[in-house]
Amino acid sequence: MNPKLSLQVAIALHQEGRLDEAKEAYFAILEGDPACLDALHRLGMLHVQQNEYALATTQFEQILSYDPDDVVAHLHLGNCCLRLYKIDSNQASAKSLGKARYHFEQAIRLKPDYVEAYNALGNLFHQQDDLLKAMECYQKAVLLRPNYLDALVNLGTISLKLERMDEAQHYFEQIVALYPSHDAANFQLGNIAYQRKQLDQALVFYEKIPYHLNAQLNMGSIFLEKGLTEKAIEKFIYVLSLEPKHLFAHSNLAALYVTQKDFDKAISHYYEILSQDPDYYTAHFNLGAIYMQQRKWETAAYHLAIAIRLQVNDPDAHDNFATTLLKLNRIDLAKEHYQRALALRPEDEIAAYRLAALTGTNQPEKAPGTYIQMLFDNYADNFDHELMDSLQYKVPEAIHHLACRYLNEQTELRIVDLGCGTGLAGRYFVTKAKQLIGVDLSSNMLKIAEKKHIYDNLIEEEMATALTAWKNEIDLIIAADSFVYIGDMHELLTNAHQALRDGGYLIFTTESGYQQDFQLTDTGRYLHHADYLKRLATETGFEVLELIQVKLREQKGVPVNGYLVMFTNSSASILQE
Repeated sequence: MNPKLSLQVAIALHQEGRLDEAKEAYFAILEGDPACLDALHRLGMLHVQQNEYALATTQFEQILSYDPDDVVAHLHLGNCCLRLYKIDSNQASAKSLGKARYHFEQAIRLKPDYVEAYNALGNLFHQQDDLLKAMECYQKAVLLRPNYLDALVNLGTISLKLERMDEAQHYFEQIVALYPSHDAANFQLGNIAYQRKQLDQALVFYEKIPYHLNAQLNMGSIFLEKGLTEKAIEKFIYVLSLEPKHLFAHSNLAALYVTQKDFDKAISHYYEILSQDPDYYTAHFNLGAIYMQQRKWETAAYHLAIAIRLQVNDPDAHDNFATTLLKLNRIDLAKEHYQRALALRPEDEIAAYRLAALTGTNQPEKAPGTYIQMLFDNYADNFDHELMDSLQYKVPEAIHHLACRYLNEQTELRIVDLGCGTGLAGRYFVTKAKQLIGVDLSSNMLKIAEKKHIYDNLIEEEMATALTAWKNEIDLIIAADSFVYIGDMHELLTNAHQALRDGGYLIFTTESGYQQDFQLTDTGRYLHHADYLKRLATETGFEVLELIQVKLREQKGVPVNGYLVMFTNSSASILQE
């Protein structure tokens, strides 16, 4: 067959993607004519296509043995050597790097305006993290050919690494001017705008590349920053339509659904993550937290135990695991994990408080505010149901009944509800109030109370501190099961006395104790002795009107007994005025 015709056949096979057949055809040509440079070039490039860089070097070296000044062979041989170095950058392959540099420089010596060779030499310096030399090579390439895309992209990338944002922006803008839909350039321009907090401008660039996963993920993050939660959810769902197993998108969606309290959807995404990566710590930890909120303690404990195995030094995992163990009545193991949490984070007030409650040692005078916030923020969604339906909770009615005995038909009163929660007690006093004020440390409880439209004002603050806002202004203060988180109530009652006008009332409940003035129990609540309450009344300027033994609620089917207490700050009551 005519050699030219044979080469045309081989080229046609190559172009059609029939690479193995093309390879055989090239070999057949070279068997008859070992010096056929065109066949050697094309066979070398076919090897490159198939990632056979060592074989490709053989072809290009053979070309140079026939023609030492073949600049294209120098370029391709240098690129193959650089590829071999990237694949295996050990000491032995360092020779490949030196060889690559030699051939790039030879190509430039032979052809000083060879832009591809300058770009390739820049890639070599880039590989060595010699960014300034790399930039110099890329700039020479662009100087020779201003619209040379590869070099412009490389210049933008190097400028980012050197934190030269303005220069990077300039190069990527050049690319977008030439190629408006260029993925990398639009993505990096979006990133630069995002980094500069130019969120709307970042969205413009990301929107141009709808199939770029990271750009679409960043759009979701921007929507979150702008408070557009539903748009963020839509964007992460779109990412999953492009890549159904994208872990970051599943993780973001799960976290968003948690904030929306759509736990079923959150759980679904976390389990999808675990189907791909069974040791994904965040999924186990957050599933534990979700099941804690759902009061599914066994399942919560299962995931938190795995989370601890994966990250044994995470104090939050130990804290949460200990809490679930408490609910499962595994007291000794709960103590152990609170101790481990405290060892990892000595300033952990919650772990210290719970450990004190369980061991009876180092007992504080009141619960930390962080404990109250955490406890009731997590409890808020189930609070009304559990107290009213499961625990036979009658304290609000009891407080209201006692107040009515002394207030009779009095209305237009300024009333403060301490530890108001969701408004279970406050709702009974709406008709008696000119102004009804709720005070609580839990933002989640207050959100629920706000929706009920019971209170004229809601204050997120610690009880004793909130009371300092009033001096002789309040007619009635109520506290339904709020003082059980205070051991030493001296400051609280002093501030209550100062807040009440002459003849005002304070009505509250405590759990009854019979040994000490006050005592922290393993429930995390305090017991108070009746004699302590009477003595405290005298010390803070109150008169005891009522101190009645009552059943507060049931706990695991067992009655919880306490005191229903009513103080007045003057012998002249509102009723007598």
